Amino acid sequence: MTELFIDGVSVVLPAAVEIQVKRENPFFTKNGEYTYDIELALTNAVNARLYNHLHRLNSIKEVKTKRRAVLIADNRVFCDGTEVITGWTEKSVSIQIASGNSELNYFIGSDKLVSSLDMGSAPMPSAGRKNRLLDKMYPEVEYNLPPVLAGETMINPFELEYYLTEQKSGEKAGVYTELSFKEVADGIYIPMPYMATVMEKMIQALGYQIVENQFTDTPWKYQLIIHAQQTTEYAKMFPGWTVKEFLEEVEKLYGILFIIDSRKKSVRIMLSANYYVAPPVAYLSSVKDEYVEETEDEEEDVNIGIRNVKYDLPDSEYYKKRRLPDALMEMAERKNVVGIAAVHDFFANKSNGMELVTNTSTGIEYIRTSFEKEDIGGKPHTLYRGCPVNEYADLVYDTGRDFVTLEMIPVRHGAVPIKQTTVQLDGRVTYANVLRIVPVLDSAGDLTASDENVEESTSSQGIEDYIKNNNYEDDTSKSTVYLGFYTGIKKQTGYLRRPDSDPYPTVYTDNILNKGLIFHTSYSGMDDAKMSLAGESMDLKVISEHLYKEDYDIKRAKKFTFHCYDPNIYDIRSVFVIHNKRFVCKECTYMIDASGRKGAWEGVFYPISISDTEALSRWILTDGKWRDGGVWLDNGRWLDE
Repeated sequence: MTELFIDGVSVVLPAAVEIQVKRENPFFTKNGEYTYDIELALTNAVNARLYNHLHRLNSIKEVKTKRRAVLIADNRVFCDGTEVITGWTEKSVSIQIASGNSELNYFIGSDKLVSSLDMGSAPMPSAGRKNRLLDKMYPEVEYNLPPVLAGETMINPFELEYYLTEQKSGEKAGVYTELSFKEVADGIYIPMPYMATVMEKMIQALGYQIVENQFTDTPWKYQLIIHAQQTTEYAKMFPGWTVKEFLEEVEKLYGILFIIDSRKKSVRIMLSANYYVAPPVAYLSSVKDEYVEETEDEEEDVNIGIRNVKYDLPDSEYYKKRRLPDALMEMAERKNVVGIAAVHDFFANKSNGMELVTNTSTGIEYIRTSFEKEDIGGKPHTLYRGCPVNEYADLVYDTGRDFVTLEMIPVRHGAVPIKQTTVQLDGRVTYANVLRIVPVLDSAGDLTASDENVEESTSSQGIEDYIKNNNYEDDTSKSTVYLGFYTGIKKQTGYLRRPDSDPYPTVYTDNILNKGLIFHTSYSGMDDAKMSLAGESMDLKVISEHLYKEDYDIKRAKKFTFHCYDPNIYDIRSVFVIHNKRFVCKECTYMIDASGRKGAWEGVFYPISISDTEALSRWILTDGKWRDGGVWLDNGRWLDE
């Protein structure tokens, strides 16, 4: 028997009804469970009342939208989600049911703007208390206030304020310096939200609750979104972005999946690399011996773990240093040396400027850069050093495949002057400007853009000159979300040419703060001021190792289609054992008529190589439910979820 409930009402189905139900695996597609069109007659009283007689020309009542729809056949729930009205005539109405990820797709559509959501506001501290946030990080706080240069305006300005005190006697006698970060009275203060906060707020605004979030178990939870929108409302920080675009970019960048449970209105945020870690196992029975095996090209929408990946970086000197254009990579002479001292020694004494040198002890690549310095007699001369490059190099798995392009990219940095006030022991106040490295946005809203203001340097002919004088990439007009990590106040020792060890609220994109700046000539300070807490980086090789890498092998080029009479509805995320071989399921299709499920159901599967430890994890009580592995339970019920 087949029943369909809309908003709790059992609708009258046609006697000859046939309903096609599709269940897709969100690991392979963007969909979940859904039905094709179901046509309901409006000529009976039950259906007509349920749809407020919408077929009548004089009907003035509106039909409720987003109503719960439950399709039951053979006492099993085949689809539990949201009703979607697709059309009507004088005599009938056509609907579909969208569940799981398909329901989320229906809710957000293709053009629902992030700015239309109610994601709440950042609770900004009162005047004089904003600096108390600076040594905090997620999850203790939802956002932070690191200084950012937008155009020519400093956002979230904090001046350095030193107080000198003296203890004249005892074991601790001496002069002490106390440092504080002073708010600027007329400064512009804008909250920079953590990506984890934005994900949580967005999912909640769409009507779901997060029950598991594997993203927050990674160091990438420390990632901030850097912007210059003068608002405290989270949804207003992404003008022009649709919800669909935002969630898709998040999925691509971090290799995550949003797994929707329509019945519980809940979401699991999973790393795709963990998707088949300790999965449920389903042993299919009554599988027809005939099957179809096809060899096909891997689809372009599969998870990012096996794709070539690159950032959609602006065409500027700053970013070209961090991802050398292909033409320069082909022109460069390759050299390997061991240790940072050998890098600088090579460029100072043996380089012609056209080498790309790899420090084999770290894997970091360098080109030659130069700057002018006066000798002891005041005569200027040129010094050559190594400048780290290719921090954001493309991630290439297969040169024959296209790239996934990431539109959320690492923020640019620059060295900017910060006001410093020192209260001396005698009460005198002295002032100075000191350089600090901060995120730099070319433009923001009505603010005027300015060129990068890093310490001036000159160069002889070499790769650096090609970067400055030639364009290698197409311009892009797509609005961009800029990202960086923030874990508190950090020392920036070694990242400027002067030995300045005082700390500052620091946004970083890698364990080394800014690989495109010239290091202090002692070049050792960088080893004393590591940025990352747990290896977090915007380097795609690092992201791949931590977030994309899978411990299982799915043969996506081999597709098997089986037909099966097994009466159970299995979790589509299971590892399926068919004829003693392991498969994962891309999609299942069921036909349902008035009597129940009709004939065999069809499943599309890919072979998977997975360890026995991961695949045979049934009989383990992990969530209050025993995994039966296809065995009939003592209480006469099957565990279908």
